[in-house]
Amino acid sequence: MSKTSSKKARKFVAEDPLYNFSYCVYAGGTPKDAANYFHVPDLDGGEEAPHTAGVTISKEGSNAVVIWFPTTTVHYLTISHEATHAILFMFHERGITAPSYGNDEHFTYLHDWLVSQIVKKLTVVWS
Repeated sequence: MSKTSSKKARKFVAEDPLYNFSYCVYAGGTPKDAANYFHVPDLDGGEEAPHTAGVTISKEGSNAVVIWFPTTTVHYLTISHEATHAILFMFHERGITAPSYGNDEHFTYLHDWLVSQIVKKLTVVWS
């Protein structure tokens, strides 16, 4: 069982109106708890791995992604890492070309927004 039980998990959705996409965040419990909570039981969240700092659970054809962290205290680099996975999945789903040098402002602004939504709700480790 996770260090944070699923009852004490922090759960929220960051709704992106520009791309009509939902970033579902679940901190605590297991990836399976997260997928079930957000009513996406057909997603393969796998089993909890003690060494895993975070998981982004996605499925082709979806308007949402689930971002899971094992506890409610998360390192800022892990938040940034999982946010990147989630945004790149959304770009793939929307047929948006992945960012490259000189064509990356859309990614960086969205990344800033998503990370800010997550750090508002979790306990963040900054060092």
